[in-house]
Amino acid sequence: MDVREFDPCLLHEAMDRVRAERGIPWKTVAQEIGLSQSILVRVAQGRTPSVDSLVMILAWLDTTDLGRFLRQRKPRWSKPPCR
Repeated sequence: MDVREFDPCLLHEAMDRVRAERGIPWKTVAQEIGLSQSILVRVAQGRTPSVDSLVMILAWLDTTDLGRFLRQRKPRWSKPPCR
């Protein structure tokens, strides 16, 4: 079974790429997105943002492709939990 999960590090890398291209500090990124800097720090630490925060970040990145931020992982169970 192909199991994928959200990878906040991939999201942070995309944000950092845009930030660097634009030559702006993280404080400005947070202001433009409408989030606190602490939320962006948590993403940088590998923590998954809330759905609302994720939607705001994706809008700032000008993408709706969540698949860019998914990675493969091995399932933690031998069969799906629900059928």
